[in-house]
Amino acid sequence: MRCSRRSSARPEAKILFGRPMAIMPFVIFLVSLVVGPGSAMGLEEVRIAVENDLGATTFAVTSGGNVTANAFTVKDNAGDDKVVMTAEGEVGIGTASPGYPVDIQFDLANSPGGAGAMRVKNFRANGYTEFRAENSAGYSARLFKAGPSISPYKILTPNCTGFYNAVKGDVSILNDAAAGRMFLTAGAQTQASLAIDTNGNVGIGTGNTTMPTQKLEVNGGIRMNPAAARPACTASARGTFWFTQDSSNDQVEVCAMVNDVLQWKALW
Repeated sequence: MRCSRRSSARPEAKILFGRPMAIMPFVIFLVSLVVGPGSAMGLEEVRIAVENDLGATTFAVTSGGNVTANAFTVKDNAGDDKVVMTAEGEVGIGTASPGYPVDIQFDLANSPGGAGAMRVKNFRANGYTEFRAENSAGYSARLFKAGPSISPYKILTPNCTGFYNAVKGDVSILNDAAAGRMFLTAGAQTQASLAIDTNGNVGIGTGNTTMPTQKLEVNGGIRMNPAAARPACTASARGTFWFTQDSSNDQVEVCAMVNDVLQWKALW
């Protein structure tokens, strides 16, 4: 390892500590301290560079940006920036010019399906792994993955994936890992407001224990209260039910084929 210190007149004195070891991936650790004029101890810049056995810089830190354009840089053997931190504190992984507080960019041939991936793993079986977005008032929305041994809570089940409002702890969207079903819950309900089964059946008010047996199943009444005018009975409207309110007599109609002609047929 070499250590050098430069004065304002830039004379250079080098001190060698030990010798490089062949088994070490980095063989040179260079520290340059540039001293400001008129002060023996005032540091103007701090620069640290690490080189591999090919002489390429693989790691660099600078307070003044003289080693690299960024304050912190990790390079590969080809000298390309892999991890950087700008003077403003932005972190880039796979990019030397991050445009966000954390900016990850990559093109890896060995990534599954060519998709970008970032893994965060929780080894606690009864815990959760979550990502959160939070505003200045402390309100946060969280995307989570439940552990395999969690205790059921509301509509939560082991290994499920969901999104929830952290202020009230209300689960909004949940994927049941065991069966692949989707649940939508509004507010602090303990049962799903809307359920989508893997066969495409949709249940409204059916909860998360009894799945719908038809393409649409409603646990409760259905109110038709159209404010728009009734459309023409065409092929695209065929099978549509329409309710029309009247001051004297309401009417329920269906768009159907009658005597080879599509028309609105009164049911009531």
